[in-house]
Amino acid sequence: MRGGAAILGVILLVGCATSSDVGSRYDHNVDFKSYRAFGWLPAAASAAGQEASQDARLQSVLGNELLSRGFRQSRNPDFVIAYRIDTANGNLQVDFIDVKSDDVIWRGWGTGIVPRDPAMPIDADAIAELLEGLPQAR
Repeated sequence: MRGGAAILGVILLVGCATSSDVGSRYDHNVDFKSYRAFGWLPAAASAAGQEASQDARLQSVLGNELLSRGFRQSRNPDFVIAYRIDTANGNLQVDFIDVKSDDVIWRGWGTGIVPRDPAMPIDADAIAELLEGLPQAR
């Protein structure tokens, strides 16, 4: 019995160590089927002070995940993406902003997604988990 409890404790610790804490919220009055094309808020306005290499990696991972979900990147987007990175804690906040109204239509956040070392890769699985909170088109 004691051995079983110890194994369960190790499994729980390993599970906690590998998962990210993510959440999201969105405007429930928005019909997300009208949002198919995305663009990026200029990095200076979105993540001032971040390293360019980290911005590029985040945009690549996040962009690829959105492409896999049927969105497309465009110079004439329906929404733009802004984000804030706190590498000290591995925190990430992502906002989808309607280009016509300038309203935030979706916000996702997570801890443990961005490595402290900007040379390390962004956790693609955590980005996918973060976007699970994105509503499907009605």
